[in-house]
Amino acid sequence: MSTRTIAALLATVLALGACAGADPGGAGEEEPTPTTAATPAGSGGGGPAGAPAGDDGSGAAAGGGEDGDGGGPGGVATEQRTDDEDDLVVPFHVHGNLWSDEPSGCNQDAVVIQMTGELTVGSGDILGAGTGAMNFLDLSRCPGTDYGGHETTDGPTVQIIGSVDGEGWTLSFDFDDATRSFFTDGSTIGEGPILDFIAMHSTGSNVEGPIISFHVTHEQLDADEPAYFEVRTPTETGAWYTGAFGVAWGEDGNTEAFVSGLSDVAAAVR
Repeated sequence: MSTRTIAALLATVLALGACAGADPGGAGEEEPTPTTAATPAGSGGGGPAGAPAGDDGSGAAAGGGEDGDGGGPGGVATEQRTDDEDDLVVPFHVHGNLWSDEPSGCNQDAVVIQMTGELTVGSGDILGAGTGAMNFLDLSRCPGTDYGGHETTDGPTVQIIGSVDGEGWTLSFDFDDATRSFFTDGSTIGEGPILDFIAMHSTGSNVEGPIISFHVTHEQLDADEPAYFEVRTPTETGAWYTGAFGVAWGEDGNTEAFVSGLSDVAAAVR
């Protein structure tokens, strides 16, 4: 059974567990103050945990490398390379700004994802990997619910394969994690990967395809333009996630402008 099939089945188990003891009497309107820097888009904080501003505190705008020549991530051209050229190493950043919910509307969580890694771009192939954190923030709980929440116990990680041609880069992101859902007494409802399942239900906002397989043009890469993805998981899967993913490139990809753009996409979906 594939990881994505297992993830879909787990999502159903988690959602059913989340509803156990739920009272559809309605959620509280006030969200608690986060205990970490994680603040989901639309909740007044403007983006995921630890998102740095520009050096001057005003928030760096995406575009151009540090040398200002506009030559792609870090100022290096992204076009297809020849066999006699050295591989190009490009740092990347993945942020996720999501919400989980369920039918009664009162068991709600925010999900904040931050990952970093590197892509190695050769004459035609692209390989990469990254690691990071996925944090769940309690937003509201149904009166009398048995649902405690979620926590990621391993990962998340991402493996990337792709290709480069005259039009741009085609990339596939394969996420993995171990995430546990639990009752209010701390006992486990279920555990398994869920991030790749969520990523399957993303749609490119300014690129073609979902984050698990998308195309980004050389023009976008050379301008350091992030890729954004809207997320809506079908309710019939037993999971209710909405929000957005964002992928930024280069040493300067993790900027306030990137996080702000992600917040805008996520808020529009919610």
